[in-house]
Amino acid sequence: SSGLARAVSGLVVAEPTAPAGQGNVERIAEALFSTYLFPFEIVSGVLTVAAVGALMFAHVAKKGPHRGQKEHSRERFAPGNYPGPKPGPGVFATSDSTATPALRPDGSIEPASLSEYVPPRQLTPAEAAPKHTEGRES
Repeated sequence: SSGLARAVSGLVVAEPTAPAGQGNVERIAEALFSTYLFPFEIVSGVLTVAAVGALMFAHVAKKGPHRGQKEHSRERFAPGNYPGPKPGPGVFATSDSTATPALRPDGSIEPASLSEYVPPRQLTPAEAAPKHTEGRES
């Protein structure tokens, strides 16, 4: 009988025992290598085809001529380009918001830190005030 019927009826019945000499490991092995062998083989073939298909879709030929290290270096150090990393938001400032422009050491705004999508925001005096996070106050 099912587990639900036993739970509702109140009748206590012992669980059926495994045949002599066959435990859980043997039962699982028998099920995997007899009943479920063909479905596992089908699934493994489908997964292999899916992996090869994903590799084929991911491999995209680049358009145009191949650019080497020389071309990349010349482009990076061309006049008008700054070869270093662009400043992040909040550099030399009291905020790490992307809407707060980075400040240069002289206090002027760093133009490269301004986003064309996020409008710049100036801090209020309360926001710009020191937060006293350096340690204990004397």
